[in-house]
Amino acid sequence: MKKVLILFLSGIIFLVVFFSTEQSGDACTTFQLQHEKQLVVGKNFDFHTDIGMVIINKRNVVKTALLEPPEKLARWVSKYGSITFNQVSREFPFSGINEAGLIVEIMWLDESKYPVPDDRPAISELQWIQYQLDNSSSVDEVIKTDAVLRITQSSPVHFFVGDSRGQAATIEFVDGKSVFHTADNLPVKVLTNDTYQKSLQYLKTLKGFGGQEKFSFARGSLDRFATAAIAIKDYRSQRQPSTPIVEYAFDILSAVSQGKATVWSIVYDVTQSRIYFKTVRENEIKVIFFREVDFTCGPPVKVLDMNTDLKGNVTKQFVGYTTKMNREMVFSVFNNYKANNFMEGISDFELEVLARFPDTLMCKQ
Repeated sequence: MKKVLILFLSGIIFLVVFFSTEQSGDACTTFQLQHEKQLVVGKNFDFHTDIGMVIINKRNVVKTALLEPPEKLARWVSKYGSITFNQVSREFPFSGINEAGLIVEIMWLDESKYPVPDDRPAISELQWIQYQLDNSSSVDEVIKTDAVLRITQSSPVHFFVGDSRGQAATIEFVDGKSVFHTADNLPVKVLTNDTYQKSLQYLKTLKGFGGQEKFSFARGSLDRFATAAIAIKDYRSQRQPSTPIVEYAFDILSAVSQGKATVWSIVYDVTQSRIYFKTVRENEIKVIFFREVDFTCGPPVKVLDMNTDLKGNVTKQFVGYTTKMNREMVFSVFNNYKANNFMEGISDFELEVLARFPDTLMCKQ
């Protein structure tokens, strides 16, 4: 049995790492917008496919990081329930928010270089998102985990984190060191696909931000950063904005859209505890009322197809999770990846391993 378990684990690790290293640097944009007591976070996910599931993750679940020896594995019990947007598999989210109002978003960053292995327990970059949603309630708490948790060598990414108090941070790994921008070091709460420092330096060359250059929009990372920054500044300058904040957040996401490559658009209304989303295939906006969701460990995990043709309030439309659902998503997603000329070497056996992994999770007794 032990030999089989090791093989099972190795298959998952191969999948996750291979997924990460073969992924191309597709563009994404994340921002936080606050006006008086209203607070939202917006995210465009730009990738090859819009296939995915919205997943309700339970509190009080025992979890372990999936890494090969000799890494010291991170282990924890989820403290908070969360709602995440998943494509690779359940437990490996690209986006999410937890009960405390913490939001974690991931974006590509070619310059990323992770710290060398040390004594800290390790975790992969996608499971790091779930770890933070499971354990942290604020930006400060996320940053503090850097002392006790290390992302192992994985895909070159960086993170945007926001909390219910309006605090935000960018978390990057540059030249083998963790780099945080927060509070006064984060004057503009936007992140795209360049380092935050480079993006901010570019913004400062533009009129209205200390420079003399006139801004001319293009689709590159720095231009999307500037577009979102300008839109946020304009909205915050209005005493009584004519556009509701959630609608305006979607307007920003439209402005920085990569066309059909922008497969998901998500707006978290932190103040009202609601999540709005749409996909390139199903453009009608759906909304989830966070406070109506049951995060108790024991009852079945519930999920919702990202591409449901419903619109409006979909909170009660979640259905019980099954391995079959996860398997169908995993195989559909990876078939799409292969059609885009990467990850062609992944076997059906390895995909089956990934699809079945969530079945190993248990509630803490």
